[in-house]
Amino acid sequence: LACQHKLFARQVLERVAPEANTPFRRLEADYDADIPGGIEYPVFVKPVKAAFSVLARTMPSRQALYRHTRFDRYEEWIIRRLVQPFEAVVRKRLPQAGTAHSLMLEACLQGHQYCLDGYCFDGSVRRLGIVDAVMYPGTQAFMRWDYPSRLPAGLQDRAEAIARRFLEAIGFSHGFFNMEFVVEEQTGRLKVIEFNPRLAAQFSDLYARVDGRNLHEMTLALSHGIDPATLPRREPTAACASSFVYRSFDPAAQVAMPTTAARRAFRGAFPDALLLPFPKSRAQVQRDFKWLGDYRFGIVHLGGSSPEELEQRCAQASKLLGWASPLGDQTADLPRFTERAETWKTAMGTESAT
Repeated sequence: LACQHKLFARQVLERVAPEANTPFRRLEADYDADIPGGIEYPVFVKPVKAAFSVLARTMPSRQALYRHTRFDRYEEWIIRRLVQPFEAVVRKRLPQAGTAHSLMLEACLQGHQYCLDGYCFDGSVRRLGIVDAVMYPGTQAFMRWDYPSRLPAGLQDRAEAIARRFLEAIGFSHGFFNMEFVVEEQTGRLKVIEFNPRLAAQFSDLYARVDGRNLHEMTLALSHGIDPATLPRREPTAACASSFVYRSFDPAAQVAMPTTAARRAFRGAFPDALLLPFPKSRAQVQRDFKWLGDYRFGIVHLGGSSPEELEQRCAQASKLLGWASPLGDQTADLPRFTERAETWKTAMGTESAT
């Protein structure tokens, strides 16, 4: 509850690791109410309780924030219905957190984003690894997630130390967790985005390919009181792996899903790939654009012996699926990904790689 109530989590973080926190406040306005004054823009807005980055976005002005928080009756009904089960439990178990039926504001963060994955067993915090996030240029939309991370070992250790302080403060002693954070471009300071008291399921396949660890198997072991560290590892199948996210930024477009023949060709060429298509109706696409600012229509996981090979495989796989590659000409950040080749080659099998 303390992790999922994002406003309360900020309050805890301010107490135990203020250097990793960012200015925040509750948006003192009910859904569809007027926007109060005294807010500095740009500002990042997000629900106190949400998922999949729904309604989380940078607002450049009061007018933009006003438009962002206008919901029709059906949309407001959906929002309240999604939050209400959590709200009912919070009132009984964590009343000091306050209502979750609210939006909150945070200072904007500029820098590269990462996700620290780990678990707690018998009160001990164990780091699994860190996954690097790469956004579509000029957006806050994830384009891909890369593992292993190229974040320097010192910053990885600092992230783990902050996570340990927070988890101990809220009494989280058993289970998987992940901490999303940013390393600021100008200052190099580490700033926490949020904590999640669960496995980052999208990354499980990446760890399996590179480290030979089955995170779902580890979760099952935890549920039976078995230390996941005692489980045997499988042979890794790749030196690096990525979760490629396919999105459309055209609200008038509705991307076609791969045909049966296309899927057959894809599986024949890439038997190791993981394909997750997300077909949606026109109404669902429009709601995605209103709440998220884009339309996510698919995810593909691939492994490779080097970043260069991984890029080539992604381009070939995209062509077979009939989708525009997320690593197209628009990807200004591609050199940062390519330069990881030597880091991965030298780090494989070392403590810093995991």
